[in-house]
Amino acid sequence: VAQRDGICSRVPSGEVAAAGRRVVPMAAAWRHLLWPKGAPLGLVVAGNLSLAIVLSGLALLFLPAAIVASLPKPLRRARLSLIAAFRRVLELSAKGPFLRAIIICCRRGAGGKLASSCDVPRDFKVKVVSCSEVHVFFMPQLPLNPLHEEEYILAWRLEGAAGEPDWNERLLSQEHRCDMGRGSDKLKFLLRELPENSRLRLRLCCSNAHGRSKWSSEADICTLGRPSEDGGGVGPLGPAAESTKATYMWTQTKAEVGIRIPLAVCRKGKDIRVKPFPTRIEIRCRGDGDGEDEGEVLLAGPLPKKIKVDEVFWSIDEDDEKYGRHMSVQMTKAETMEKWPCLISADGHAKIDTSLLHFKGSGVAGLDIWE
Repeated sequence: VAQRDGICSRVPSGEVAAAGRRVVPMAAAWRHLLWPKGAPLGLVVAGNLSLAIVLSGLALLFLPAAIVASLPKPLRRARLSLIAAFRRVLELSAKGPFLRAIIICCRRGAGGKLASSCDVPRDFKVKVVSCSEVHVFFMPQLPLNPLHEEEYILAWRLEGAAGEPDWNERLLSQEHRCDMGRGSDKLKFLLRELPENSRLRLRLCCSNAHGRSKWSSEADICTLGRPSEDGGGVGPLGPAAESTKATYMWTQTKAEVGIRIPLAVCRKGKDIRVKPFPTRIEIRCRGDGDGEDEGEVLLAGPLPKKIKVDEVFWSIDEDDEKYGRHMSVQMTKAETMEKWPCLISADGHAKIDTSLLHFKGSGVAGLDIWE
């Protein structure tokens, strides 16, 4: 309220404010902020560029996934590099004692509720190590949340069993973790006590207080078998065998590989064709009506190592008390002391754990050499 010439009148608040202070237009305010009066040109340009880069980076960092998918490839790469750098900064900061203590206290106090939802691990792979051990490799999809925590659950089941086998779950703890070296984002775990000489299917998921993630892609493997007393194993025969369940037996020494194939009485030596190659072998049986045909396959496939083709011999043992009537094949290894993991390098032919295989060779001055 203002009083003029003894008359009171109401004055708008805006005019009172204007009378009390000077009103600066918006454009002038931005101009003063971006280019302060008297500031050097180089300093102003560097400051504005830094501000633009920071704002653009934050905008790229927090863009929704739907918009990110439509961005050009260079922008998507820049966003991934920015995320990696930001995550590295968080990792280095979390290693400091003060921030690490805060993170541990927050995690324990909240009971894992401050963690983000789990995402499906990428690049899930499995490598067979021995009869009952495998290495598991994968890339965890960790969020930027420094309070995030998760654990990993691996499930496996037998393949080829009757009915639908159940999944067996195993928690991957820190005692199973293996070192992948500095700078690697992948994790590596050693899983023990799996069934020997079995086809398995494996999958992986993450879990925390918010629940489990979806399962990863599945991986099929075949664990190794233990070598026999003769250093070999068994495998399936081809369609020329007496039955679909007939198997061959193979053995090895430091210089030779042997094969025993059961034969029916009706199979004669003239009906059998053996074709050795440096890295492959073919054994076929001809019937009465085959004519010029080479016959059905009794055993054929690629060899895991090379052999000497000129030193392959075979015969038929008629009266063997232990193995019965069978065909015996002897092949000489191209490289002495090589350990063969199998006879045929193909699906269905089991591999043995060569770390359990030992050859006894003749030493010097009566000493034995074990490889």
